[in-house]
Amino acid sequence: RSYAEMIIMNEKGTDTIKKLANIITQEADRLAEMTKDLLDFSKGAITLDTAKITISYIIKQMIPVLDIDFKNHAMVIDAALDDTTMLLLDVDRIKRVIENISHNAIGAMEKGGKFIIKTQETTDAVVLSMTDNGKGMSKKTIENMYEPFFTEGKKSGTGLGLAISKSILKAHGASITVKSELGKGTTFFISFPKG
Repeated sequence: RSYAEMIIMNEKGTDTIKKLANIITQEADRLAEMTKDLLDFSKGAITLDTAKITISYIIKQMIPVLDIDFKNHAMVIDAALDDTTMLLLDVDRIKRVIENISHNAIGAMEKGGKFIIKTQETTDAVVLSMTDNGKGMSKKTIENMYEPFFTEGKKSGTGLGLAISKSILKAHGASITVKSELGKGTTFFISFPKG
């Protein structure tokens, strides 16, 4: 992280190099926060550092890094953001929930896959949906996916991403549901209560 900061401050660096170095610092921070999530999860307590913000603002901050991840796998990401309600959220932790589901989507899709992030508002909630057109999940996976260390058909991973994500959402008073069909894809729905 320190070397990346030095690159950013160097006047001789090109805009592209500085932009990539900035991504390195963001990702280093993300990894440090992921470690904190893991420690909190192991203790059974999630402490939130909240601010008033919209879900769409958080996603717009994430799109440049997510776009690189998907392009590296010959996949595309599409966003349709229609929310305007300010919610009390821990930005870093909500980002990690979105990252967890996004990385799972990459693992589920073939080359040329598409990942769609949408937000919409109901009378009492802001609903975030994330859809991939991947291989879908079996009934066994759907029943066990929030269990710590459960993983199925993945070459890497700890089986903690969705377990931690669910605990983060529970601390926000939000709910998470999933709709999946084998061979057709998966959609996660996260509902954040207003007020």
